[in-house]
Amino acid sequence: GMRPTRSRVPCSPADPDNVTAVFRFTQNTVAHTLVTAYLRAGLLEEGLKYIAVRRVLFKDFVADGGSLAVYGIAAAAGFATAENIEYAVSKGLAVAFGRMVLSVPAHCSTGMIIGIHLGYRKFLGKGSFPASLQGA
Repeated sequence: GMRPTRSRVPCSPADPDNVTAVFRFTQNTVAHTLVTAYLRAGLLEEGLKYIAVRRVLFKDFVADGGSLAVYGIAAAAGFATAENIEYAVSKGLAVAFGRMVLSVPAHCSTGMIIGIHLGYRKFLGKGSFPASLQGA
Protein backbone atom coordinates (compact mmCIF):
# COMPACT_ATOMS: atom_id res chain seq x y z
CA GLY A 1 0.00 0.00 0.00
CA MET A 2 0.77 3.62 -0.07
CA ARG A 3 2.37 5.27 2.94
CA PRO A 4 0.99 8.62 4.04
CA THR A 5 3.42 11.47 3.67
CA ARG A 6 3.80 14.39 6.00
CA SER A 7 4.22 17.80 4.54
CA ARG A 8 5.67 20.70 6.44
CA VAL A 9 5.38 24.34 5.56
CA PRO A 10 8.73 26.06 6.15
CA CYS A 11 8.78 28.59 8.93
CA SER A 12 10.92 31.67 9.13
CA PRO A 13 11.13 33.57 12.44
CA ALA A 14 11.75 36.75 10.47
CA ASP A 15 8.38 36.47 8.70
CA PRO A 16 5.51 36.60 11.23
CA ASP A 17 2.91 35.93 8.51
CA ASN A 18 4.48 32.61 7.59
CA VAL A 19 2.53 29.57 8.81
CA THR A 20 3.97 26.26 9.90
CA ALA A 21 2.43 22.89 10.59
CA VAL A 22 4.90 22.32 13.42
CA PHE A 23 3.92 23.69 16.82
CA ARG A 24 6.67 25.70 18.47
CA PHE A 25 6.76 26.79 22.09
CA THR A 26 7.12 30.52 22.40
CA GLN A 27 6.67 32.75 25.38
CA ASN A 28 3.30 33.88 24.03
CA THR A 29 1.48 30.55 23.98
CA VAL A 30 -0.85 29.05 26.54
CA ALA A 31 0.94 25.72 26.13
CA HIS A 32 4.28 27.32 27.03
CA THR A 33 2.71 28.83 30.14
CA LEU A 34 1.23 25.49 31.20
CA VAL A 35 4.49 23.62 30.60
CA THR A 36 6.43 26.24 32.54
CA ALA A 37 3.95 26.37 35.43
CA TYR A 38 3.37 22.65 35.91
CA LEU A 39 6.59 21.02 34.75
CA ARG A 40 9.24 23.56 35.67
CA ALA A 41 7.71 25.25 38.68
CA GLY A 42 5.47 22.48 39.93
CA LEU A 43 7.23 19.23 39.20
CA LEU A 44 10.86 20.37 39.26
CA GLU A 45 10.81 22.82 42.16
CA GLU A 46 8.49 20.86 44.43
CA GLY A 47 10.20 17.62 43.46
CA LEU A 48 13.57 19.01 44.53
CA LYS A 49 12.12 20.07 47.89
CA TYR A 50 10.56 16.63 48.31
CA ILE A 51 13.88 14.90 47.56
CA ALA A 52 15.71 17.13 50.06
CA VAL A 53 13.30 16.27 52.89
CA ARG A 54 12.95 12.63 51.84
CA ARG A 55 16.72 12.16 52.21
CA VAL A 56 16.47 12.77 55.98
CA LEU A 57 13.17 10.97 56.52
CA PHE A 58 14.56 7.84 58.18
CA LYS A 59 17.59 9.37 59.90
CA ASP A 60 17.91 8.97 63.67
CA PHE A 61 17.88 12.72 64.31
CA VAL A 62 14.30 13.04 63.00
CA ALA A 63 12.49 13.04 66.34
CA ASP A 64 8.91 13.77 65.31
CA GLY A 65 6.69 14.96 62.48
CA GLY A 66 7.22 18.59 63.43
CA SER A 67 10.92 18.29 62.73
CA LEU A 68 10.13 17.15 59.19
CA ALA A 69 7.99 20.26 58.72
CA VAL A 70 10.97 22.35 59.82
CA TYR A 71 13.29 20.47 57.43
CA GLY A 72 10.79 21.12 54.65
CA ILE A 73 10.76 24.83 55.44
CA ALA A 74 14.58 24.89 55.58
CA ALA A 75 14.89 23.12 52.22
CA ALA A 76 12.35 25.49 50.67
CA ALA A 77 14.02 28.60 52.14
CA GLY A 78 17.36 27.48 50.73
CA PHE A 79 15.79 26.87 47.34
CA ALA A 80 14.03 30.26 47.43
CA THR A 81 17.28 32.00 48.38
CA ALA A 82 19.17 30.45 45.48
CA GLU A 83 16.34 31.28 43.09
CA ASN A 84 16.13 34.88 44.32
CA ILE A 85 19.88 35.38 43.90
CA GLU A 86 19.44 34.25 40.30
CA TYR A 87 16.56 36.72 39.81
CA ALA A 88 18.51 39.56 41.47
CA VAL A 89 21.46 39.02 39.14
CA SER A 90 19.40 38.63 35.97
CA LYS A 91 16.42 40.94 36.53
CA GLY A 92 17.50 43.43 39.20
CA LEU A 93 16.84 44.13 42.84
CA ALA A 94 13.27 45.39 42.35
CA VAL A 95 12.20 41.99 41.00
CA ALA A 96 14.16 40.20 43.72
CA PHE A 97 12.45 42.29 46.41
CA GLY A 98 9.01 41.49 45.03
CA ARG A 99 9.88 37.81 44.95
CA MET A 100 11.20 38.02 48.50
CA VAL A 101 7.82 39.24 49.69
CA LEU A 102 5.70 36.83 47.62
CA SER A 103 7.62 33.73 46.59
CA VAL A 104 9.68 33.00 49.71
CA PRO A 105 6.58 32.50 51.92
CA ALA A 106 4.98 30.43 49.14
CA HIS A 107 8.07 28.21 48.82
CA CYS A 108 8.26 27.81 52.60
CA SER A 109 4.57 26.90 52.78
CA THR A 110 4.89 24.17 50.17
CA GLY A 111 8.06 22.89 51.85
CA MET A 112 6.17 22.68 55.13
CA ILE A 113 3.32 20.78 53.47
CA ILE A 114 5.81 18.30 52.01
CA GLY A 115 7.43 17.83 55.44
CA ILE A 116 4.09 17.34 57.17
CA HIS A 117 2.97 14.71 54.70
CA LEU A 118 6.27 12.85 54.99
CA GLY A 119 5.76 13.01 58.77
CA TYR A 120 2.35 11.38 58.34
CA ARG A 121 4.01 8.59 56.41
CA LYS A 122 6.80 8.00 58.91
CA PHE A 123 5.10 8.50 62.27
CA LEU A 124 1.46 7.60 61.59
CA GLY A 125 1.98 5.03 58.86
CA LYS A 126 -0.41 6.89 56.59
CA GLY A 127 0.46 7.09 52.94
CA SER A 128 -0.22 10.52 51.57
CA PHE A 129 0.77 12.47 48.51
CA PRO A 130 1.69 16.12 49.20
CA ALA A 131 -0.89 18.54 47.85
CA SER A 132 1.89 20.77 46.54
CA LEU A 133 3.04 17.95 44.26
CA GLN A 134 -0.50 17.56 42.92
CA GLY A 135 -0.67 21.16 41.76
CA ALA A 136 -3.37 21.96 44.32
